[in-house]
Amino acid sequence: QYHVLASADEDELRDAGSRMFSPHRLRLGAGEARLGAVDLDELLIGRLRYGSDAVVAMDPIYYYSVQLPITGRGGARVLDEAVTMRRGQG
Repeated sequence: QYHVLASADEDELRDAGSRMFSPHRLRLGAGEARLGAVDLDELLIGRLRYGSDAVVAMDPIYYYSVQLPITGRGGARVLDEAVTMRRGQG
C-alpha cells in the first residue's frame, strides 16, 4: 500500500508519520513537507521531504532505520553519539 501526504500542517504530518513509522514529535519550518511510504509488510520504504529545516524527535526505536539524504542533510543521535548525514557522504 502506498501512502502520500503533502501539507504545511505540523499536526497532520506528525500524525501521519506516527502512524506510518513510529510516534514522534515534529517541529517544521516554513513551507510544505511531503511524506510518502510503501508498506511491504516486513519492510517500510519511506520518503520524507521538508521544504525547510525540520526537527524530528522520537523515543528509542527497536527497528533498523536507514537514512539516505538526496539533498540537504540529516542528523540523528543514538544514545550519546550524534551522526550527520549529507548527500554523497559515505
